[in-house]
Amino acid sequence: MLRYNIYSEGRRPASVESTSRLRRGSPCRTMPTMSDDSRLSRNERQVLDLLTDERRPLTAYELLDALRPQGVKAPPTVYRALGRLVAAGLAHRIESLNAYVACREPGHPGPVALAICRECGRASELDEAALIEDLGRKVGRTGFRVETATIELRGLCQVCQTAPAQAVGER
Repeated sequence: MLRYNIYSEGRRPASVESTSRLRRGSPCRTMPTMSDDSRLSRNERQVLDLLTDERRPLTAYELLDALRPQGVKAPPTVYRALGRLVAAGLAHRIESLNAYVACREPGHPGPVALAICRECGRASELDEAALIEDLGRKVGRTGFRVETATIELRGLCQVCQTAPAQAVGER
């Protein structure tokens, strides 16, 4: 399934400028410094560390369950942390799953494409700014104003394509 939802990672809606190009958001941060960032709150750092350790998207409630032993008790705490991480370019929201992944591509300029495996749930980040800009230009020619952008690709990852059918549930 190829899904085009055009949005900019939790920032103000992206608009099509006079050249019909999507504005670029703030670049994603590099992995080594993400959880060490002194500007992150304790809750943001804990949420980011969990997202970074996982290769699959996590919902806010999965994050909350994992953070309960550290004293996080309420969903708003997790949602606030996720909102700030997305706005800072440190995480991405997967609209179709209502889940989140850590940014894995350092320094890309804004919206990304996410390839999501339907078997194991792994999400791979693809820097596709040129594709998103091209879509923005094409849509702009129709007079439509783009406000948000994301591309979600669904299919099978390389591991799941080569794994025997009975082993799929073991991943």
